[in-house]
Amino acid sequence: MHNLINAIPLYNFLKYCNNNSSVKIILDCGAGGSNPPLSLFYEFEYETYGIEISEEQLEKARAFCIEHNTDLNIIFGDMRKIPFENEFFNFLYSYNTSVHMKKEDFSLALSE
Repeated sequence: MHNLINAIPLYNFLKYCNNNSSVKIILDCGAGGSNPPLSLFYEFEYETYGIEISEEQLEKARAFCIEHNTDLNIIFGDMRKIPFENEFFNFLYSYNTSVHMKKEDFSLALSE
């Protein structure tokens, strides 16, 4: 079992995703950290992608991937300008990233 912070909302979202699409492609905005939530989706055979604006958090996620021999496809990026084609993802996950944004930046991120 994963030692994930805020695991209950994450598992609820995973259940929702599993019940609502046969295509499993997910983007996590704010995907960094030493225990990336994307790892749970990876275990359920999702095609995972993440963007992280903090170099420090991105490095922690990369270290996690090396340690666990996984590739979660987490890159440096900003959720106000998502570097992927429109409608590429079936699901988007973002937990507590908006609390670090100004209202106008959050609106811009939502429009992405």
